[in-house]
Amino acid sequence: MTEKQRRFVEAFLRTGDGEVALAEAGYPSHWTPERAMAKISVREVLESRCMADETEVAAFLSLVMRGKPTEKEQLKAAELLGKHFGMFERRKSGMGGGPAEIVGDELLED
Repeated sequence: MTEKQRRFVEAFLRTGDGEVALAEAGYPSHWTPERAMAKISVREVLESRCMADETEVAAFLSLVMRGKPTEKEQLKAAELLGKHFGMFERRKSGMGGGPAEIVGDELLED
């Protein structure tokens, strides 16, 4: 990982804002956060340090539905992450409904 990439990661983890992180790291103005995050080393560090994926969030929400975790902060964090990943938006598919995914022993339909 280059020094500029390391500065981007640190700034992104601190602020949560890709545009701010780009500026602080010294990237040119035509770069986008998506372009910086497309670098494998940057993506791996971000994923390992803070980002949950859709499967992890869905599994947690399934546990909450079953009543196991009860802390409001955990639920709010999962909700915010789900919104961040666009998990609660209706996805269009050419064949009606959409794929169903099994998380734990719950069936989640798109």
